[in-house]
Amino acid sequence: MDEAKSLIVEQKNMLKEQVEQLSHKDKILTTQSKQAVMGEMISMIAHQWRQPLSTVTLNISNLQVKRLLGEEIQDTEFDKTFEDINNTIISD
Repeated sequence: MDEAKSLIVEQKNMLKEQVEQLSHKDKILTTQSKQAVMGEMISMIAHQWRQPLSTVTLNISNLQVKRLLGEEIQDTEFDKTFEDINNTIISD
């Protein structure tokens, strides 16, 4: 009888330990899942910023190249470039 009791207690302890291990693994998986979702969101946000930033950079670079080539830049061209940049920032 004592042997049966000790076997039951031993199995109960093993079961308790396995439940604790599974619970710990579940917490780790939940945390990793949340981190993966956050990483995907950050990646999507970064992707959405790339296009407008590229457009702004291109507009500025066009003015810089013209200036380096010694071309005269009219005020209307400045105004149009700034308007394009502003529209890119506001609409995107």
